[in-house]
Amino acid sequence: MKQAEDYLNSVMEAAIDEFRRFEEEMECMSMAEMKGLEETAEKAREMGNSVEKTAIFASKKYIEAIV
Repeated sequence: MKQAEDYLNSVMEAAIDEFRRFEEEMECMSMAEMKGLEETAEKAREMGNSVEKTAIFASKKYIEAIV
């Protein structure tokens, strides 16, 4: 009986260790994905700012051309 309990404890510890490694790996993957999304969002924001500045410049030139 003791041998069976020891084996069960050993299997449970191995399963818990494997789950912890899996959890850490998923954490690393999700952090990497989040960083990539943040970088993409920042590039999109910068592009939006650039488009806005271009539109303002173009509208000013249009108004100057009319006047």
